[in-house]
Amino acid sequence: MPIILLAYLSSCTTYKQLQYLQGDIDSTKYSQFKVPEQRIQKGDQISIAVFSDNAAASSMFNTGSVPLVNGAMGQSAGSGVSAAGNVYEVDQEGNIFFPQIGKLNVEGLTREGMTKLLDSKLKDKLLINPYYVIRFLNLKITVFGDVGAPGVYPLIRENTNIFEALTLAGDMTFFGKRENVLIIREKDGKRVFARIDVTKPDVFNSPYYYLQQNDIVFVDREDVSKVVRTWKSGPFKRSSMYNGWMPPHPTFFVRRSIYEKYGLFNTILRSAADYELMLRFLLKHEINLSYIPQTIINMRQGGKSTASISNRIKANVEDRKAWRMNALKPHFFTLILKPLRKIKQFISHG
Repeated sequence: MPIILLAYLSSCTTYKQLQYLQGDIDSTKYSQFKVPEQRIQKGDQISIAVFSDNAAASSMFNTGSVPLVNGAMGQSAGSGVSAAGNVYEVDQEGNIFFPQIGKLNVEGLTREGMTKLLDSKLKDKLLINPYYVIRFLNLKITVFGDVGAPGVYPLIRENTNIFEALTLAGDMTFFGKRENVLIIREKDGKRVFARIDVTKPDVFNSPYYYLQQNDIVFVDREDVSKVVRTWKSGPFKRSSMYNGWMPPHPTFFVRRSIYEKYGLFNTILRSAADYELMLRFLLKHEINLSYIPQTIINMRQGGKSTASISNRIKANVEDRKAWRMNALKPHFFTLILKPLRKIKQFISHG
């Protein structure tokens, strides 16, 4: 005897929750942007090449060595920096040791700030018309949590944004909280904690959209144990389908012989193929069923038809077509009740 097994369905998220940048994006609103400048932090390595009208005078600042804070000179081997500039490592007090000048506190400075500081020490004193090429050498970010490949990643350019960082880390997993990404930033000797929502276009205007040196990106995990909707089938009655009822399709199990005898899913229908198949099997051919009164499926993602109001309207049109395809006639209220019956699934769940 052919048997269909019906059970509960528990669902805890929708397709829409997995999307980035949901809704319309106002290109005018987000067309203007300013990339924040990197600021020097403790532990940074920076390269400074000094030039002026007098090449010989400038050369004393470009030895290709690593000046240490105590005044000693180390080797810059492995840095990949030309001998035209020195590599400086910022100590835990925010200082570097600069030739002919001595100790400089550079923590928190941008390139412009560093240029002004050097000018105040060198211009018209040791050099005529000096200018500088300043590079950050060890820019990096840390991405961890619910991502595909957590780790420490070098910033290939200074205007790396949050989406690029997530891509570097293999994107969020299915369970990552897209609406609540944590950014931890070191600023003025303190840690700043900020959260951004990458499902909304407003993220483009966030001061944390572009990442800074040493930023930490943490993707929290959704509570997958939380149930927000329970679909309890109950014993099957053919009359119930005329009152808008349908079985939970993820727990609708059918013997192979039934498919062979009455056909497979009709893929002409985009969102109602499962509904049409159940109408065909249950009402048109009246196959036998058996009900299992327990939850056997926990479903993470909601269906396409419930992702939006427009999708629900399109699904309703296909639902009517599914009845016509099987020469069946619903009551005038059948397809009105069908989506309304789902409201109870959100109220009385657990």
